[in-house]
Amino acid sequence: MVERVKERRGRDRIETELGAQLTLRDGTIEAVVKNMSESGLLLITSKPVKELTLVGLKLALPSESTHTPRIAFQIQGAVVRCAKIARSKPAKWEVAVFMTGIPAVAKSALHDYVHGRLD
Repeated sequence: MVERVKERRGRDRIETELGAQLTLRDGTIEAVVKNMSESGLLLITSKPVKELTLVGLKLALPSESTHTPRIAFQIQGAVVRCAKIARSKPAKWEVAVFMTGIPAVAKSALHDYVHGRLD
């Protein structure tokens, strides 16, 4: 069962655990998506990312069945918050990303993924 996160931003948000990759000017950072909505993601990373940094994000959503392939896409976003997770060893950060550039196919897939887990 997927837990619904109380959402103050106006969009339904779900808990998840998906692998992702952030692309910055100076390299890439592996991340785990902790929760997501159709417009934003909360990532766990091993490095901090400065707020207001524009990032690329590679994300793959799992398939709904063995007959359909998983959907992978690249989106653009802006870091709106970065906070160190207290007492994490090794150090980890929560990085909140607002999605600013979402291709139509990705937008549809995100909608289906989020709303498919809310029911």
